[in-house]
Amino acid sequence: MSALRMVFVNNITIGGEELGNFANANHGFVVADGSALELNGEPFHAVADVLVDGQSHGALIRYEFISPVTDHTLKTVFEPASPGTCIPGGDVSGTWGAGGSPYQVQGDINIPLGETLTIDPGVEVVFYGHYAFGVQGQLLAEGAADHRILFTALDPDVGWHGLRFDGSEPGLRAESRLAYCVIEGGKALGPNPADSQGGGIYCVDGADVTLSDSVIRENTSRMKGGGIYASEATLRLERVAVEGNDALSAQGGGICALNCDPMMTDVTIAGNTASGTQTQS
Repeated sequence: MSALRMVFVNNITIGGEELGNFANANHGFVVADGSALELNGEPFHAVADVLVDGQSHGALIRYEFISPVTDHTLKTVFEPASPGTCIPGGDVSGTWGAGGSPYQVQGDINIPLGETLTIDPGVEVVFYGHYAFGVQGQLLAEGAADHRILFTALDPDVGWHGLRFDGSEPGLRAESRLAYCVIEGGKALGPNPADSQGGGIYCVDGADVTLSDSVIRENTSRMKGGGIYASEATLRLERVAVEGNDALSAQGGGICALNCDPMMTDVTIAGNTASGTQTQS
């Protein structure tokens, strides 16, 4: 038997026993005679090459050690499993262009105060888990009639945690603008008010948001505002459809606004529910 040291591997299985993930780790374990090594790519990447002791063996997902007598080093090389751009959790800013779409969000993200993220027409933002898109700075997501911007979840049952506009941090506040967007599949189901309100959009504490020519649909909150929740914020809605959203607490299936007066022009609020009851708010 020999010791196998993992250099960069994802989801290792040896002899049917899953050993977990190893990334750039000098991790050693014993490989029995004739053991089969299986490599499983994670959702965003696939195995492109496997190197054993520096020798390439191609895009293997299974490698069998026959009568191992010395220590070995194994390295896997990954490549994107699908077109698009992987976005890890953390702060975001700059520009998301159409050429990098879809943007695959893999953790909670946030635009810091003083920073701007611009999302170009036609971009799809897909959340690969129940992650939040926090905005303390400025979000400019301005699509076009024939190139809408989509915010959605990879798995509708899991959803994502919606757009969370928070103006509570001291500093100069910039207006966020969203146009020709579709915001769908958000779920605010957490245990506390900040996490359980505003399934699609949560806008509080001095945040300044203008939404036009857009659709807010099929979002869910545990408490108030299945589609949109606003409190002590500046919110403008122009030619917006708020449809098919659900607030499980029977307060504002489509929109819930507290301590603020949203400015609404040509807004359609229809087919929303709150605790199983049809509502037009």
